[in-house]
Amino acid sequence: MKQIIIHFTLLSILLFSLISCGDNKPAANDKNFDAQSVYMLLDLMELLVEKNPGYQAVTASIDSLKSQDRSAAIDDIMNKNNDIPEINQKLTVLLDSPAYKLYYKQFKNVNHATHKMTLLALPYAWFPTPGGVSRTLYEICLNLDKMKPWVEEILSQIDFTKSHNLAIEWLPKGDYEIPPVHFIMDGNGDAFARDGEVCFDLFSVLLSHLPRERKFDMLNTVSVTNAENVLAHELFHIYASPFLKSKDAPINLDWKTTQKSQLVKQMVTEGIAMQCNPLTGFKKEIFEDSTVVTYWISQFNSMMQAIDNDKVTENEYKEWLSETYFIVPSSLLSEYFSKDYQDKELEQIVRDNMIDRPTLIYTMGWWMVSNILKTENGKEKVIGIISDYRTIFEEYNNSLPAASDDLKIIF
Repeated sequence: MKQIIIHFTLLSILLFSLISCGDNKPAANDKNFDAQSVYMLLDLMELLVEKNPGYQAVTASIDSLKSQDRSAAIDDIMNKNNDIPEINQKLTVLLDSPAYKLYYKQFKNVNHATHKMTLLALPYAWFPTPGGVSRTLYEICLNLDKMKPWVEEILSQIDFTKSHNLAIEWLPKGDYEIPPVHFIMDGNGDAFARDGEVCFDLFSVLLSHLPRERKFDMLNTVSVTNAENVLAHELFHIYASPFLKSKDAPINLDWKTTQKSQLVKQMVTEGIAMQCNPLTGFKKEIFEDSTVVTYWISQFNSMMQAIDNDKVTENEYKEWLSETYFIVPSSLLSEYFSKDYQDKELEQIVRDNMIDRPTLIYTMGWWMVSNILKTENGKEKVIGIISDYRTIFEEYNNSLPAASDDLKIIF
C-alpha cells in the first residue's frame, strides 16, 4: 500500500510538472492578468437580454420615432432596467472594478455616467456618445453568441512572456517585472499605460479596423500577434519610465524648458514603443508621407524657435499642442485622401480612418526612430536614447542623407 502511494505521488508530481511547463502563458487568474471586467460586461449583457424578452420588436418601434420621442423612450428603458436589482448590482460592480477606475483616470471624454446610461439602454438602442462607446457596446450586445467564445479564445492565446520579451528588446539590460494588465471592451481609445499598469481595449485594438457590416463574421481572422505586439508597446512605456524620469527637467525650471522636455520625451517613448508593433499598411504610408512629415517638422521647428525667442506664451503653446492631437491631424488625413475621394465619400473615408490620423508626437517619433534604425548600429543607438532622450535630435539629423535640410530638426 505504501509503495502504491509513493508511485501515485510521483505520478502526480510528474503530471503537474508537464502541465505547468507545457504552457508559458499566465493563467487567467494570474495576478498580472485581469480580464474580469470583460467577462462581467458580457455577463451583464446576457442578463439584460434575458430580462428584456422580445426587445427586437420594441427596438424597431423606437427607431421609427422622431428624435425627441426616441430619447424619451430610451429614458424609460433605462429607468426600467435600473429598477431591476440584479442588473443594478452587476452594473455597479463592473464600473467600480480596477479596470474601469484606471480607465476613468485616463479618459475625460467618457465617464461613469456615460457607461451607465449606455448599458442601461441595452439591448434596445444606442445613442451618440463620445468615442462611439454606445454604438460599440450595442453591437457587442447584439452579437453575444459570437463574442463570448471569441473573447475566451483570444484571451487564452495571449502570451505575456512574448510581449514582455519584445518590450525589453528595446531597453537597456535589466530586470523588468510584468505589471498588472486590465482588459476592457468599449471602443474608446485602444491601450494605454498609466500609474504602472496597462489597460487594453480588446475591441479597439483587434476589431476596430474590420468592416462594420462584417465585423462579427470576421472574428476568426483576428491575429493574437497584434494583441501581443500592442501589449508589448504598453509594457515598454512602463519599463522605460524610470530611465526617462531620471532625466526630467527639475520642476523649478521655467515652463519653456519643462514643456519642451515633456514633448521630446513623448516623441522618444512613442517612437521606440511603436517598434514593438511596427506600422503597416495605410498607417505606415501616411506616417511616412513626405507632405505630412515635412509639415510636422516645420511646425515643430517653428514652435521651438518661437518658445526660445519668447514669441509665444505658455497658454498659446498649449493651445498649439492641443490642436496637434485632433484638429490638424484630421485635416492632414482629409488632405491625404482628397486625391482619390470627394464630398461624402471623402467624409466617410476620413471617419473610418480617424484612429490612424498622423499626430505630431506619433508621426515625428516614428519617423525619427525609424531613420536612426537604418544607420549602422541603429538599434544600439535607439536603446541608448532611452538613457538620455534629449540626444534623439542629434542622432536623427546624423541619420539623414545630404541635402535634407527640410527634414532636419533645429535644436
